[in-house]
Amino acid sequence: RVGGRVASITNAGPEGDLVVEPGAYRFAQHKFCFKFGSVEGCLWTPILAAMIDGPLSLNSTPYNPNGSEFDHNLYKIVDAVGQDAGFIRYVWRMLEEARAAADKGRLRLRVFFEHTLHSIDVPNASWKETGEERPPIALHFRNPDGEVVATAARSVMLNLPQLPLMQGMVASGQAVTPPVQLHEPNPAAYMKLYVHYKDAWWRGGRHGLNKTSGKFSNMKQVS
Repeated sequence: RVGGRVASITNAGPEGDLVVEPGAYRFAQHKFCFKFGSVEGCLWTPILAAMIDGPLSLNSTPYNPNGSEFDHNLYKIVDAVGQDAGFIRYVWRMLEEARAAADKGRLRLRVFFEHTLHSIDVPNASWKETGEERPPIALHFRNPDGEVVATAARSVMLNLPQLPLMQGMVASGQAVTPPVQLHEPNPAAYMKLYVHYKDAWWRGGRHGLNKTSGKFSNMKQVS
């Protein structure tokens, strides 16, 4: 599949109307700063926001409709009627447009699934002294059978998680100690639990709740 850490599961649940987001699922449309307990920081994903709201023409809405909450400033992708569409939609749309452009001969596109980047051979700078054309960059991938296959390109843009990138640098003979920037991400373990209710009893006025966001506790009622 495409998407990496964006791993939306669409059409889930007994009614096929549930979207599960085990990975990335929100973006920051505008820069905002926050204080979350003892943690302070600022969030902004300008490139992703520009793509989703611009050329990809996808609909988005605040993740939390409650304007007083931190995640009101984070956005999710929705369909034409405002229902969760899955964050993966922007990845699928980019692939669709790339394939359409390839069909028209505007670019060359090849998609390899289940291939892991093993190493990169970057040409040295001697070509600059001779005035020759810069040699291509060689990319070595390990396929599902464990074999290493190679391809080459004049320019390369890598979009890799932290660990595979560091492993690829070591296998490529690059610095054994990766640049300090690769140590800046601070990963943490999280768990998400999705529960599918056929009847959203907390919405509407039937039980006097009429809640569309936030938290609900019935501890006072049962204590």
